[in-house]
Amino acid sequence: MELKRRQIAHILAITSLILERAATVALAILLFRLHDCMSKTQSLVFLDKSWIRGERNVTIVVVAILLLAFIGTLASEIILYSNNDDD
Repeated sequence: MELKRRQIAHILAITSLILERAATVALAILLFRLHDCMSKTQSLVFLDKSWIRGERNVTIVVVAILLLAFIGTLASEIILYSNNDDD
């Protein structure tokens, strides 16, 4: 039983790490696109509203992925350290 709990914790930790890395890359791309667009317009005022709406949706998805990664990491830590209390 302990081996199964440990395997689940490791799978959660690895999945969370992959999600975190993917969200970090997506956030970097989002910031690069914003910087590129601002360098062309020199101001956020002149950005197209549909572009801002679309990028805001992407940002919400990235933050949700980061939150899921954090919850997965926290869950894996709880599973791993709850085994130590049984000893």
